[in-house]
Amino acid sequence: MSAKEMRRVATALIAEMPTSWRRALEFCRVEGLSKAAAAQVLGASEQEIENWLVQVDTFLQAKLTVLRLTTNGLDIAITDNVLGEPPPARQPTRDFDAVTGRGAPT
Repeated sequence: MSAKEMRRVATALIAEMPTSWRRALEFCRVEGLSKAAAAQVLGASEQEIENWLVQVDTFLQAKLTVLRLTTNGLDIAITDNVLGEPPPARQPTRDFDAVTGRGAPT
């Protein structure tokens, strides 16, 4: 599957996810924030963040199985699609700074 096709699949799968899952995915897997930092920004517990990430993984694996696809290239496609605008790190960093009153961890 081409990168363009994988991005289309990732876009469709991400659109099906609840907002909480997408945000946990964005903060922890794409931006690299810790679960504690993501929990603070999202107003959730670390356990909720962990649960959401497990649900994301389960959801993606199930959908890819139905589509008879592998996860090869999915991480890049998700990174390209989750972030959208603004470019990587800018909006999540602003969100973190607004909630905590301090700079986001790097």
